[in-house]
Amino acid sequence: MSCGLFPVIPETVSGIPGNPVSGGSGSGTKDGSSPKIIITKEISPVSIKQGKEAKITVTVYNHGALPVNDVEILDTCLPELPVVWGNSRYTIPSLSPDDTRILTYTVRAEKAGIYRLNKTTVMYADVDGNYSMSYPDSAKITVIRSLLAEPDEEKSEDILVSFMKFIDGLKSFS
Repeated sequence: MSCGLFPVIPETVSGIPGNPVSGGSGSGTKDGSSPKIIITKEISPVSIKQGKEAKITVTVYNHGALPVNDVEILDTCLPELPVVWGNSRYTIPSLSPDDTRILTYTVRAEKAGIYRLNKTTVMYADVDGNYSMSYPDSAKITVIRSLLAEPDEEKSEDILVSFMKFIDGLKSFS
């Protein structure tokens, strides 16, 4: 559930490219070919009520003719959308040509607002050990405040604490 773990992802779906939004092209191998990694990031639903959950899906597809190795995926969490299930950091030892890994985790909307999710970063090595990085486009989610929600207690407490400090400050002038 935390953002700090690097589990190996066992899920593999072959031949499903998804909806490409960004790709990596690597520096190329000795034979002139280069990895072709396609990464997509989706959130569902895209509009939720505060306190509800949304599922984030990151798909990594090797569209190239050669495998890629030592794949690291980092999807940085927003404080307003903490991870409540799964992990947002992954490692994949190797990704064969036409192979796909689908990574999912769930976030909970803590505060109302419109949030652009942080970009996912994917780092990988070609067969010669040259490393490359890719960044898919970011997804956006709208979090709507409940019509029946109580006033924000934090703000009420902050106002009370500020007022008490003000009163204490006045007492010191007496």
